[in-house]
Amino acid sequence: MYPSCGFDASPARVFPNVTFVDAEKGNEGCVQLLQEAGLKAIKTDIREYHPAEEHDLLILLNPAIPAEWATCHLSTGGYIIANDYHGSASQLAQKPDQFLLFGSIDLVNMPGQNKDGKAIISRNIEGLFEQVSSPEEFRRLRPDAFEFKAGLINSMAERGIIDASPSD
Repeated sequence: MYPSCGFDASPARVFPNVTFVDAEKGNEGCVQLLQEAGLKAIKTDIREYHPAEEHDLLILLNPAIPAEWATCHLSTGGYIIANDYHGSASQLAQKPDQFLLFGSIDLVNMPGQNKDGKAIISRNIEGLFEQVSSPEEFRRLRPDAFEFKAGLINSMAERGIIDASPSD
């Protein structure tokens, strides 16, 4: 199941029976386009979704929903593929009694950054979700991630979406 999928049909290239679920808030028309492509897509709020069977795989890529809204539809022993763009992986990592973090994909080797464009898959997850004490520490430990997040924050501040002024 891929909740909050928007127009992203990419998991269907790898997994044959993906159920795409989207409420279409900001993604109007995505469900119809996915259906027209022959994919199983359902227009509903994930909180109102009631599958006949639990899913064995949950895909949380940039979901605009809390992870817990979707994990209730995951079968025992099922798998989750999650990124941390909206904090999904961090939410799951905070529940080690429910979820076993199996590995990570390092996206530092992204195309366009003078890299080879290959992802690095690692089972070494030590320190993956440790809090940093300052922006300077974040910049030192993950310079590419820092630059991306800083650019995102600045862009959102310029558009008036957030207030990025320093707090007292």
